[in-house]
Amino acid sequence: MADAETDILTAEQQACLALWAVPGLGPRTLVALRAFADGSLAPLAATPVRDWVSQAPVSSQVRRKLASVERLAPVAWRVWEACRASGMKVAFQGQAAYPERLAEVEDAPPVLFYRGVPGLPRRRLAMVGSRHPGARRC
Repeated sequence: MADAETDILTAEQQACLALWAVPGLGPRTLVALRAFADGSLAPLAATPVRDWVSQAPVSSQVRRKLASVERLAPVAWRVWEACRASGMKVAFQGQAAYPERLAEVEDAPPVLFYRGVPGLPRRRLAMVGSRHPGARRC
């Protein structure tokens, strides 16, 4: 699991964070990519994008965006650092900060960006935003 204090991201989380930052790539495409990579996104993080992008189950728009990067890990770290610089945190499905009920939704986002401290499970929280905000925000 990612640890905001130590900056540790697993290869799976690196791939997930980098892919989630690609415009046009949503939860269903992420599921298809995980299946394409035999159940784990980690191999995609460990392999140059050019080695797998032509066979990946993504739209041509997403394929072009992915083809513009060499590897996913540097993309993930840029997103991670931009979030830290703006005071935001990242929560992946399965982590304490990720709402359990949201994870039950079919097309739940695999990653959430947030500020503050998540509340008790009985509290409700509204989230509004974009995966692709302006340069001044994460």
